[in-house]
Amino acid sequence: MTLVKGTTNILGKVQLLNSELNLDEMPLHQRTSISDDEIIIDEQGQVVPKEESVSNLSYDIKIGFGENVKVKVQDSLLFLGGELQLVKALNSPEMKAFGDVKLREGYINLDAQNQIQVDGSSFLFNGRIGNPTLNVNLYRVVDQTTARLNIRGNASQPQFVFYSTPALSQGRIINLMIFGRAGDMSKEPNYESQVLSAFYKLGIQKNTPVLNTLTSTLGIQDVYFDVQGQQVSSLLVGRSLTDKLYVRYAKDLTGQQNNAVQFFYQLTNKWLLKTNSGDDNSSVDLIYRLER
Repeated sequence: MTLVKGTTNILGKVQLLNSELNLDEMPLHQRTSISDDEIIIDEQGQVVPKEESVSNLSYDIKIGFGENVKVKVQDSLLFLGGELQLVKALNSPEMKAFGDVKLREGYINLDAQNQIQVDGSSFLFNGRIGNPTLNVNLYRVVDQTTARLNIRGNASQPQFVFYSTPALSQGRIINLMIFGRAGDMSKEPNYESQVLSAFYKLGIQKNTPVLNTLTSTLGIQDVYFDVQGQQVSSLLVGRSLTDKLYVRYAKDLTGQQNNAVQFFYQLTNKWLLKTNSGDDNSSVDLIYRLER
């Protein structure tokens, strides 16, 4: 560590051994930063200028993950390996990451009865810490069948591929991984909700052959989930009918809300008309968008 004229530079390497990190107990989300497109207006209607943060700290630190280094997060336990280099230049707000972090083994609990194992996997960092290159392998063994999920590509646009030994259909592989059974589960109570909740826990919202086949067959452009408190509350599907008209169907998966058909019509560049037609009620909203 060096201190020169009010600036601090840290250079070095840390090797972790026999360590445990519980991310659920860390205050990672107690402080929220202002996004680049967010505008704050005071009581007089004037735009409040953002404070430009200037950091006098720079560092270049390598973190090695040795034997028995494990991370607990959201019902998961992962054993780490490899090395991660964190770099931050002086007066730069952005931290960069380099290196290859391994997932030696571990598990993900989808619920109290169903657990998926983590096979040898890796996260390759080459700059942006939030967008590593993925090679994640998950599997589950039931009787004589092994169901697997491979996640590849960048974190911002991952690709999900299900396969098994011996070979099964995509639907049966998903049932095997999530429920531990490969039969027809579609008539089970809350089947759709459980599958989508499991997809969410695995980070799957698009880019799977199952979802892509569904959307192309039905002519749907967008499929995504509304998540409340780490649980999937609604399945949202939609498409553009014209340049100004977008239709969306919201399927409730909790049993506590109504299904709804929603239309969004672009009146002007800033004004948007939204209609919501549910089982018991309907509403119309006029939305004004303020952009910088």
